[in-house]
Amino acid sequence: MRLEVWSDIACPWCYIGKEKLDKALAQFEGRDDVEVIWRSYLLDPDAPASYGLTMPQLLAKKYDMTPEEAKAATAKSTAAAREVGLTYNMDIAQPGNTYDGHRLVHYANTEGKGEAMKTRLWQAYFTKGESVGDRETLVRLAKEVGLNEDAVRKVLTSDQFGQQVKAEDAEAEKVGVDLVPFFLIDGKHSISGVVSTDALLDTLRNPANARPQPKTASKPGCDENGCAI
Repeated sequence: MRLEVWSDIACPWCYIGKEKLDKALAQFEGRDDVEVIWRSYLLDPDAPASYGLTMPQLLAKKYDMTPEEAKAATAKSTAAAREVGLTYNMDIAQPGNTYDGHRLVHYANTEGKGEAMKTRLWQAYFTKGESVGDRETLVRLAKEVGLNEDAVRKVLTSDQFGQQVKAEDAEAEKVGVDLVPFFLIDGKHSISGVVSTDALLDTLRNPANARPQPKTASKPGCDENGCAI
């Protein structure tokens, strides 16, 4: 079974979706026959390396929310993260561009460390309040998962793996991605957005039962179903 997952490092629901997928895979009898492939998606491709704002501040500015509404929005993902064993500190999260981070994950894939790299980036972003748009931060995080510093610097100072990131971004439209995380089994059965571990497990066992998650956001943004594009 080939399981492709489109997600963004800046998507709080994607990290939650990954944890739910891990739990489903741990219960799936055919786990050894599942190839999980993490695909890139850029929710905010024109973002600066860092906005210089916290997540609640950016939400308030970008979506014309009050500070209270912005904090309420981040509280939902924080609570959902806690339910799957993750700790989110959204009040210190530093939004910014994730293009280099995605390129780094592609490089890490060539070293067998792609999933570890992506997980470390999510943790840095949502738990530690680190800027994943900062290249020195990316170098340090890459070293922490066992990647060679010189090779990482070479990737980040070039446009290596940029075409792969752009190609997967474009492929997302072709396969019908409208929410991330987006799960695609064997190129034909899909689930859009965050669903329960039980629903993911049922889909792994019976791919034809997959049903897209209704898109609830009227414009790009995130809610409990995922991040709309």
